[in-house]
Amino acid sequence: MIALLSKLLLQERVSILGFGKEGQSSYQYIRKYHPEKKLYISDININLLTENPYLKEDKNIEIIIGEKYLDVLDNTDIVIKSPGVNINRDSTAIPWHKIHTQTSLFLSTFHHQTIGVTGTKGKSTTSTLIYHLLSYSGLHSILLGNIGTPPFDRIEEIGEQTTVVFEMSAHQLEHLCISPHIAVLLNLFQEHLDYFGNIDSYYKSKLNIAKYQIEGDIFIYNADEASIQQYLSNMDIKGEIFHISTIGLPSNGSSIDKNNNICIYFENKLQWSLTVNPNWNLKGAHNLFNIQAAIIAAFCRGISPESINRALTTFKGLDHRLEFVGEYEGIIFYNDSIATIPEAVIQAVETLEIVDTLILGGFDRGIDYSILVDFLNNANIPNLIFTGKAGQRIFQLLKENTLTSSQMFISENYAEIVEIAKKQTNPGRVCLLSPAAASYDAFKNFEERGNYYKSLIKNT
Repeated sequence: MIALLSKLLLQERVSILGFGKEGQSSYQYIRKYHPEKKLYISDININLLTENPYLKEDKNIEIIIGEKYLDVLDNTDIVIKSPGVNINRDSTAIPWHKIHTQTSLFLSTFHHQTIGVTGTKGKSTTSTLIYHLLSYSGLHSILLGNIGTPPFDRIEEIGEQTTVVFEMSAHQLEHLCISPHIAVLLNLFQEHLDYFGNIDSYYKSKLNIAKYQIEGDIFIYNADEASIQQYLSNMDIKGEIFHISTIGLPSNGSSIDKNNNICIYFENKLQWSLTVNPNWNLKGAHNLFNIQAAIIAAFCRGISPESINRALTTFKGLDHRLEFVGEYEGIIFYNDSIATIPEAVIQAVETLEIVDTLILGGFDRGIDYSILVDFLNNANIPNLIFTGKAGQRIFQLLKENTLTSSQMFISENYAEIVEIAKKQTNPGRVCLLSPAAASYDAFKNFEERGNYYKSLIKNT
């Protein structure tokens, strides 16, 4: 890894594009091994130096900030781009070979040791579960990527026998030309249209997780998703394919039988099975796909069925994903702040079943809410609370559909939202935050939104 980066840094003009968590990680890693290398740091944030005062001590950097921060691309040899920085400018054609990311550089060195996990929803849960299954069995593994840890931050912990579990967002996959040894694709739903411009570009970025696999690699995907099947029909996948399904008998992969057993098959032969346990902390039909994917990934890394079975019972799940907050004044509160698309909201409501109050809305990215409106028209949820531009749009769509089975409230204040929920939700029933929208209109991220919601519940 160090040798590869050193070769790239021989180029005259090397730019770090985007100076968030991953950009800062790239800078620190380069400076550790190349303290004198001239670097260009580019970011839209005009407060970059104020927020990162240590940069003022570095005499070998040039900083470009503000609205013209992408101008650095017009005259650079190598760009190490952070996820989420959109370089698809009509006015500038950036040669593909100039663009590198931590993900692409990392996989160039650690491809054979990496399990990559992506999907519109469920990737954090599945990545963490795979890591848990491997660690429980005693296999040395690390968890990094979109889960919150830039890959460069953990390089020095990786030995020859280390397995890397890498959660991969569409932004991290966008500029790949190498795929992980074991690739997991959970689902494809509309998301991030404000960045990718159209759903086709977004889906194709996701599919890069398997596009560049070679013989001997493994591709695990949800065979029940029609959108995945449609795109795979036009791809030549070199890796060995394992299907995840709730039906059927896959030649390789996993399915659910009539007795609610997860059955693992290889070459049309049943290898082993385990009964779905109601005491597992991952609830809902959607999490069965996540569990199956994690089981197959662990199985392919040589983890025994017995170890996998025991480890599943000890997995606690993640915050902000159908997270049980507590029971207050008889009302059962759940935090599903990660649910930023309609399909995730529908899954949450169907899993919990006794939802009395549903909180919807936030930052509007232009998502098509017709599937959610159709669902809510038939869901008989007594109380709907809307917030943000997305919430206002969902509210208007429901009014146009003359929804009469629910009381509807609008508020831009989360303290007021929680007060409405406490007043309107019946004891023994659920109040669910599952917004179907991003959080950026009022919060830094979905975690901040979920934490604020939880604090209001517990402190009022």
